Amino acid sequence: MGEIADRFRSKLGADWPAPLPEMLDAALAQDSHHPESVVGRVLEDWSADETVDQEIRGAIELDALAFVLSDRHGGEWGDTHFGPWGSGTTEAGEVITAPRRERVTKAAVEHWRSRAELLEHHVARARFSDAAWDLAPLVGLTRRREDAIRAIDSYIGQCANSRSELHLERCLRRAHTLSRAIGDAQRAANVRTSLLELCRVEESEACERLRFLACDLYLLDKQSDATDAEKAIILVWMEEGLQRCVEQGDPFDGERFAERLDLHYRRGDAESRQRVARAFGGLLEAWAAKGNGMLAMHNYKKAHEVYQAAGLSSEAKAVRGKVQSATAQSRDEMARLSTKVEIPGDEMDTFVESIVGQEWSEALRRFVANFLHRRAEFEKQLDSWLEGSTMYGLLSQTVITESGDSVALKSPQEDRESHIILKGAEVMRFAEVFMRPVLDGLLVRHEVTPNKFLELTDESPLFLDDRRSMLYRAFKAYCLRDWATFLHMAVPQVEHAIRLLFQHAAQKATTTSRDSKRWRTLTLNQILDSSALAELLGGDVLLYLRVVLTHDLGLNMRNLVCHGLVNQSWCNRGRADRLLHVVLLLTLLFRRGATSSHDQPDEQQGTGEESAAPSL
Repeated sequence: MGEIADRFRSKLGADWPAPLPEMLDAALAQDSHHPESVVGRVLEDWSADETVDQEIRGAIELDALAFVLSDRHGGEWGDTHFGPWGSGTTEAGEVITAPRRERVTKAAVEHWRSRAELLEHHVARARFSDAAWDLAPLVGLTRRREDAIRAIDSYIGQCANSRSELHLERCLRRAHTLSRAIGDAQRAANVRTSLLELCRVEESEACERLRFLACDLYLLDKQSDATDAEKAIILVWMEEGLQRCVEQGDPFDGERFAERLDLHYRRGDAESRQRVARAFGGLLEAWAAKGNGMLAMHNYKKAHEVYQAAGLSSEAKAVRGKVQSATAQSRDEMARLSTKVEIPGDEMDTFVESIVGQEWSEALRRFVANFLHRRAEFEKQLDSWLEGSTMYGLLSQTVITESGDSVALKSPQEDRESHIILKGAEVMRFAEVFMRPVLDGLLVRHEVTPNKFLELTDESPLFLDDRRSMLYRAFKAYCLRDWATFLHMAVPQVEHAIRLLFQHAAQKATTTSRDSKRWRTLTLNQILDSSALAELLGGDVLLYLRVVLTHDLGLNMRNLVCHGLVNQSWCNRGRADRLLHVVLLLTLLFRRGATSSHDQPDEQQGTGEESAAPSL
């Protein structure tokens, strides 16, 4: 805004500082969307000019305050229309705003009222009157009806001079709100008449923003006082707009028209609603066919949602296959990003030796302890990332999961837990570079065979005798580096062990259906979400198991394997190593002869000395 204000001042030249009405006219002549903000910046600079008389500077400062207020703020001053244009937090945690809240005083409100009475310029009168009406309660004053009336009339009066559709939309929307607030039916009708006249000025897409406003206020609002004839005209505008977008292949504005038509027709006209859904869905499909896999997947999914919402099951089913094809295409088109990280060989050797060089049982405990990633580690990684990328914490995003599905995520500020899961999966993938040499060292140094692994699971009550042969085949496949067989044999045994653990927590692993006539087995997701298991295992172990086995934002091994969603390339060494770690974790947590889980070497009771990972 500073550059705009500087250009604005230079246009005034020797005439600056000019009277307020002339400055506003100059700002409007530049087709400014926010002439108030431009003039407010100029006035603030003027109020800081020490060559100006102090009393005049004080009046200019109050004028400037009214104009720098923003109608797009975060509610820092409460439920007000106007507020600060910016805010921040000090190191002490104090919220500061620009302008400061303390600048809004009774004297300021009274000054604005007097200025609104003296000035006839519509922009100035609207801003002063509305600021006085809106912020009077903030300083303990009573709102005056005449302030709102003066603001409404002045907002309507700007329609003749402003060339900015955005500025006109803001003025008329605010005038409509104020008319409702004071219950003035005549002025509400004046606002509606002015808006509809502007929409008729040019029968083109040039006034689409105003037509959307007319639709929102008078077609979709249940309290609308528009006549049936006026509503019919607005409906025609929406229909024509959607048709134009379909012909031009514009899904962006097309969505704005389609959403409004859908809201209108869903009140009782199912046939028209489906017609709109077919038109917009077809537009999305046509757009999807022109783009890459990621764009196609996004638009096909949106078309599927549109069809489903309108009850078009056959169209939704037809586009579902396109979603799957586009998802596969997007996966193939993704570029792999990699960063070269040099790890000194002596540091890696020291780390591996600190685990492998122990006797067998201690080496296992250290291996399990070092690669059992905790919540604190995930949160540290997430917070470190947020520190270096502030915008990441504010933006929503779409991620491709291990299954290849796209998942829409809210920002880390809104949904921190999902981003912790996502970061946890990244941590585990990176840890593969350390896990592999450790396991290779264990296998060689301790002469590990399938039977030696089997001796470990024999010591745990979670792995039953009737599953011994399947466990043997899994361990044999691992030793032979047959990762696909190991993963497919071991995943069901891990799930069965967790179900036994759930029963150990005195919980039933079944539930009744809605009609209470059939019993259903709980899913592994439900079991890992249970409070009983959280109390038994602790939050870190439970989160670890969820990330590895069942969460769609994590590695999700159980669901992918058991649902047949993996191919040969998915079954790699890194995933096999991680699943073996889960088997060993469960084995060491619960052993035969132990009286409770608290006797086991988990992360809370101490898993032995943890080796420090090599520095990167």
